[in-house]
Amino acid sequence: MLRPYILPTPALLRQKPPATKVQKATKKRSPSSHPKRRSRLAF
Repeated sequence: MLRPYILPTPALLRQKPPATKVQKATKKRSPSSHPKRRSRLAF
């Protein structure tokens, strides 16, 4: 388990960015963030 973390292989690095991006997209699209964005647009 320590080997993959210490050795940043291109495959792991390529697989990690998409996963984080997907999670961030889902979090941004959450209903809690939508009202905040709407309030900002209203202001």
